[in-house]
Amino acid sequence: MLEVTPLGNLDFAALDTFMASLFEAAPSIPAKPAGLEHALVQRLANWVAAVQRLQRIPAFGRGYVAPAHGESGCQSFTVATEVHTPQATLESFEWMRGALNLLLPNPSNVQVQQQLRTSFDAFMIRLQKLAPAGINNFHLLGAANSMDIPVRMIVPDIYCYGQGAHARMFNSTLSERTSIIGTNIARRKASSARVLGQHGVPVPRHRFATTPDQAARIAGQLGYPVVVKPDDQEQGRGVEAGLKDEASVQRAFEAASKFSKSILVEKHHFGEDYRITVLRDRVVKILHRRAGGVEGDGALTIAQLVAREQQGPRLRRVLRQTGKLLLALDEEALGLLREQGLASSDVPAAGRYVTLRRRSNISAGGIQTLVPLDEAHPDNLRLAVRASQAVRLDLCGVDMLIPDIRQSWFQSGAVIIEVNAQPQIGIMTAPEVYRTILQDFVVGTGRIPLHLLLCASPQDIPDEPGLLEMAAQLGCDAVSAPDGLWVHGVRVGAARTDGFESGVALALDRQVASGLVVMTLQDVVSHGLPSDRFETARICGAAASASDTLEAVQAMVAPHVREPVQNNLS
Repeated sequence: MLEVTPLGNLDFAALDTFMASLFEAAPSIPAKPAGLEHALVQRLANWVAAVQRLQRIPAFGRGYVAPAHGESGCQSFTVATEVHTPQATLESFEWMRGALNLLLPNPSNVQVQQQLRTSFDAFMIRLQKLAPAGINNFHLLGAANSMDIPVRMIVPDIYCYGQGAHARMFNSTLSERTSIIGTNIARRKASSARVLGQHGVPVPRHRFATTPDQAARIAGQLGYPVVVKPDDQEQGRGVEAGLKDEASVQRAFEAASKFSKSILVEKHHFGEDYRITVLRDRVVKILHRRAGGVEGDGALTIAQLVAREQQGPRLRRVLRQTGKLLLALDEEALGLLREQGLASSDVPAAGRYVTLRRRSNISAGGIQTLVPLDEAHPDNLRLAVRASQAVRLDLCGVDMLIPDIRQSWFQSGAVIIEVNAQPQIGIMTAPEVYRTILQDFVVGTGRIPLHLLLCASPQDIPDEPGLLEMAAQLGCDAVSAPDGLWVHGVRVGAARTDGFESGVALALDRQVASGLVVMTLQDVVSHGLPSDRFETARICGAAASASDTLEAVQAMVAPHVREPVQNNLS
């Protein structure tokens, strides 16, 4: 419940403009409801969701706002919003409520706006700590939301997309179909290189090292330049490439040892770096990856270019989300400048790219550019698919070094330096890939027909023969009730504490093509509905026992049922 004192006049344009500047994009503004107060509360609900999405906390709903009875002199509203991480939702609501109380007297007050910008940056850092790990789950959930696919969190980081016979589980980009053998192979670079090599896929030569001196000896045997990297890490952690002398190899070994006890020294191969995403034997995305750096304009020094890049939207967004500044004139950058014969005070020529990072991973400040699939030579696409097939992965990130993706690797040469069983797809360059993944795994919207029977009290729930007969009449092959779960006429589930839990079990059962969910009115008031969509709903039982809750339940259920709710109370 939220109370709002009468607003009188309010400059919504100034308020909306300021909020858009915080979000670096205009959040959804509702069509004007009945009254200023209602419009403000609807904005509040939308902004609470939007601020969480900034930190990749799944909150895609716009919120539900309805007038309610309140204290004299105040407008009261019932507010419901999507919750993924309760603490994040509560803290977002409190920050937004406090911000509005400061802004409402004068949304254009510059001093108040600056105070809130400072507060917002600090709040973003706190909120980031509440966000789920990784980025793929967030974007898959967003794609499911846009595709009207129902989703349920099974345990943290594992989600079920769809219902019943159409349900599919994902943990990030690991699906229920992903081979555990393939995942284990891909976890270790030496193992994946061995498997790829056995399938005729070109891979770099490497050897294990256990000491800095041994790493330097191996580098000399392989021939400089070399790469030093952990065998069992992802996202480029501990990787240093293009090493040209013993001292740099020894230093890189020490750095890599902070991440792993298993270190590889690998022959460096020159070429452009491409991440090729393969989904079930077809390439769905190609990224050209370039190590972090700056491009000269003929006017600014390298130090000035770095400072300008740090203030750009890409690095500011990463800083806000992770607290990390990906590009800076640190030891790594200064060392690379020396290798390029440059200093931070030099002014590079217009168009010259100055590399400041040894890794091209986006987590290390790398820059990624989408390559249209039809620009890649078919031989290179087949090579990426063959690599994913070799390690038995249904969704695979294949990292390829090749001089030019447009030319066949048979002519130019290429190596596969890594395969990733849980690739980070990324949203900026090709957001449609997440939809492609779900379309490949989930049939349509993933929904099955569900019907709802609401009983006034537990005593009004039909017995087992009655439930099975009712389910058959509705064309359902399963029925759930507080007393259990029946699939194809056989009881398969134990009694639960309420009809909500049994309804969830029905929606998760892969044997179910359609179902009847039986709940009491109090179940709905206490727990809500186990699905956001039902074909039909019917209320039955003794009217007297339901009089206190009937009206509330009808209002709750009606928006989620395709046909009008039938009230058969006797």
